[in-house]
Amino acid sequence: MHGGNSGYDAFLSSSPSRQTGYYLGAIGTSAAAGVWTQHSIDFQAPPNVTWLVLDPRTDDINYIGVDDLSLAIAPTNVGRFVGWGQALASSRGLPVLHGSGSVAANQTISVTMTGALQNALAVRVVGFLPGYLSVVGGVLVPNPDVVLFGLTDAVGSTSLSLVWPSAPPPYGLFFQ
Repeated sequence: MHGGNSGYDAFLSSSPSRQTGYYLGAIGTSAAAGVWTQHSIDFQAPPNVTWLVLDPRTDDINYIGVDDLSLAIAPTNVGRFVGWGQALASSRGLPVLHGSGSVAANQTISVTMTGALQNALAVRVVGFLPGYLSVVGGVLVPNPDVVLFGLTDAVGSTSLSLVWPSAPPPYGLFFQ
């Protein structure tokens, strides 16, 4: 309800400690003064975590109020793409993955990355379960079941297309 760009960093953890465990992203960083806004983060908790920790970012001119915090179990097998918020910034900002197509048996889906460095090596990781591995100062969300190498184009984009399996994995696919 109070303006500023503070907000909260959200973590999954096996303890209530601040800034430990798996970083999920930030919420409330674009709050406007005097206005309640809704913020959300989609995530799948790995089996070893028992805490959702909201670590307040503070500055000297504001604070963020939280009201009506809720956790909801997402429906399974609904054929949707979910962002996990684990991008690492480059000199061009945060790259973004965008999924398109029909997440249904034998249908083609595409995962496109934009906002990356131009004409650079792109490492694409696909996993059948989340792994949440610490790698190169960040978090690798998918378990690295498939690792593909390629190059970004002149505008910093790359795409990957595949046919969704007729018997989908029980937890979906994770791309990073």
